[in-house]
Amino acid sequence: MNIDNLTSNLLFGVFFLREQLHTYVDILEIHHHHISKHVGYKTVASLLENKRLMLGLSENRLSTLMEERVKAIELFHPFKEIWLHKDVIYHSRSSVQIRGLLQEFDKFMMAWCYLFITDEHTDVDETGYLLTMIRYAKADIDLLII
Repeated sequence: MNIDNLTSNLLFGVFFLREQLHTYVDILEIHHHHISKHVGYKTVASLLENKRLMLGLSENRLSTLMEERVKAIELFHPFKEIWLHKDVIYHSRSSVQIRGLLQEFDKFMMAWCYLFITDEHTDVDETGYLLTMIRYAKADIDLLII
């Protein structure tokens, strides 16, 4: 990553993560009963609570980063890659399949955060935020393990 584009890249990373979290929360809210039948109401409530907390952290981080000058405008476009698809969740009839899809989202999130952590120009504050996101994702994966 070029140091001149570091702020833009981090901003994009947090922006993309926030969008994915919005999608996740929307899907869990819309299909709450369907998913709860397969993974349990307490698990869905915990997942929603954690993802809303993560979303709030991402909103705060995004607000902080937006104060910086964005140099890589081309990064910001409607995202095409969705980590969790509402139709796939809705049409899933197996508890194992639904748990797997929800775990896969968190695995993508952890990999995404790790990508930014490994950049030599990512500062301690950003690394702390990204590690926090990884910890929450890991906790959610643990919730879903039978």
